[in-house]
Amino acid sequence: FDAASAAQAGVDLERVLWVRPPGLGEALRSVEHVLQAGGFPLVLLDLALEPSSPLCIPSSTWPRLRKATASAAAAFVLLARQRLAGSFADLALELAAAAPRFESGPDWLAGLDGRVRLVRSRSGPAHADVSVRWQTGGKHAA
Repeated sequence: FDAASAAQAGVDLERVLWVRPPGLGEALRSVEHVLQAGGFPLVLLDLALEPSSPLCIPSSTWPRLRKATASAAAAFVLLARQRLAGSFADLALELAAAAPRFESGPDWLAGLDGRVRLVRSRSGPAHADVSVRWQTGGKHAA
């Protein structure tokens, strides 16, 4: 979490709870406690920086987190290098590595081009690919 870029993007840091537990087990328990406490419409768990080896998460974790998320009327977003929640996920997306896009001028990096694939959706068909273009310099994504 980069607080400076979040603030620059308009995030009110006074309204952000940032928990940095020492390990995976503590991170999962923290998510469950935050959801049970209520008042957080979005809870994000970033496991994408974990080592590339498979993560050992007990299967009993996902039904508990799903129930806690539903009770809190919140959204729980899990970022990981591989699919972890399986059939307990309402939505699963795969993001391909983004390629930099350069242009001439004072700001050489114009943005990033990538692809997003809808792998799973409880509300409709999956397996749709979408091209995504992130712009730099305050321009919006397309």
